[in-house]
Amino acid sequence: MEHLLLVSLASVSVEMESQYQVTLDSTNYFQWLSYIEDLHRSKGLYRIATGQEKKPKDEDKVAKWENRQDQTRGLIGMSISPYLRFHIAELDTPNEAMEHATVVS
Repeated sequence: MEHLLLVSLASVSVEMESQYQVTLDSTNYFQWLSYIEDLHRSKGLYRIATGQEKKPKDEDKVAKWENRQDQTRGLIGMSISPYLRFHIAELDTPNEAMEHATVVS
């Protein structure tokens, strides 16, 4: 019974994420910002996206941090209209991309 509940909750989570995806265009910056912040929070990436989580000094943790940076930056890029992505194409960090998104919209 417990396994059924876990499977059901997992499928609801995936369904909700795909059902309510918001893509940034020239008309919906505040709706997109709310969506992308919640998406990052739900994946434990919010502090990476906002630049609050700094690169660790411990070399053993750097690769994981860099992967989280890439994942966060990828989520931002994929949530922007293909017609506007060129605005952030050269920006490598999620924090830069988030800050520049205000100019995009």
